[in-house]
Amino acid sequence: MNSVLRFLIGVAGALSFAVPAWADPLKLTGTVFDSATKLPLEGAYVVAIYEEWRANIGMSTHICVKLKGMTTGPDGRFDFPVEKRDGVSPSDAIAIKPGYYLDHLGRMPDLDEIRRQSPAAYANRDIYLAPQKPDSPKLTRYSMDNVLCSYAKSRADVEPGIQYLRIIADEKRKYGADKRALSDMEYLISDLEEVGR
Repeated sequence: MNSVLRFLIGVAGALSFAVPAWADPLKLTGTVFDSATKLPLEGAYVVAIYEEWRANIGMSTHICVKLKGMTTGPDGRFDFPVEKRDGVSPSDAIAIKPGYYLDHLGRMPDLDEIRRQSPAAYANRDIYLAPQKPDSPKLTRYSMDNVLCSYAKSRADVEPGIQYLRIIADEKRKYGADKRALSDMEYLISDLEEVGR
């Protein structure tokens, strides 16, 4: 009886230290690069988009419910926690830096990786930003739709989107966008500022 009790206590102790697969600290990771130099970019603001699947009659889609943001350090790296292994929590990340515009996103996982929900499905989601040319700026090369998170429940859930849009608005002002474009930016920002009120 004594050996059985010791065995059960040992098993219980071992199980208390076991980390189930669903509890691993999976993260969406990547690096923001200067597309001209191929060097990591410090000071880029990265926003991760957290979505939920919604289904209604005849259609299934995903909607933005939360954003998270961070600024890159000297290594250009970013990471965001994966909250659910559903492929959309987070679904993607975008970045901006004053003096740059979005050139392109790097590697995206293939469908098999997404289905498996392995760490590879969330790793190395690199983002490439290109330097603006002051004499011919590209004012339309910003990804804004993803941060218009109208289904978020709180101001905190959209604050990274507000910061992202403010950087874009400052860039458009700096490079001489017309009044309508600036007015549109202010409208988008004020719309997000109303979330949670």
